[in-house]
Amino acid sequence: METLRLFVSLELPKQFLSEIDLLRDRAVAAGHREAVRALPSENLHITLKFLGDTEPTRLDGLRSTLQSLAAHTHPISVRLTGGGCFPHARRPRVYWAGLQSLDTPGIEGLQAELSARLEELGFPPDDKPFHPHITLGYARKGVAAAAARRAAEALSGFRAPPVGAEAVLETLALKQSRLTPSGAVHETIAGAHLGAER
Repeated sequence: METLRLFVSLELPKQFLSEIDLLRDRAVAAGHREAVRALPSENLHITLKFLGDTEPTRLDGLRSTLQSLAAHTHPISVRLTGGGCFPHARRPRVYWAGLQSLDTPGIEGLQAELSARLEELGFPPDDKPFHPHITLGYARKGVAAAAARRAAEALSGFRAPPVGAEAVLETLALKQSRLTPSGAVHETIAGAHLGAER
């Protein structure tokens, strides 16, 4: 049976997405294009859970879980805190924008509840701690380590606006990721509005 490569995310409001674009363009792309493969705006989101290759027969259960969770979860206020990289600045592989939840339980609480509900459906828990972030791009393969480090330093040291921008996150999404020669293409399979029953 053909499987679907799925993940669950929080979607970004258009205005906040514009702020993220600005951070990416100023701190990552400008002057460091040789080091960073920046993601297009339509691929920016907050991943809550990567499900991996999933049988289509499990979609109904996933849709139901997302709808139920979203209906009883308040919209989440967040602040953009700046940028960084994984695993570390000496040899970065992933460039990201960091987020701070402005209310409790925030993104972290939503992700923990989502993970628990998905575990009941047979999806294993993550083996790494969850850190809310938006992936901005990846270090290009074969690029000099010094160039990758300069991009990481530019991003982590950026403190001007849009750092400090705030937004309210209101949409939970189940997405399919299709891998193509030009990069991943994301398609929304199901969406749920936070706080629908509050």
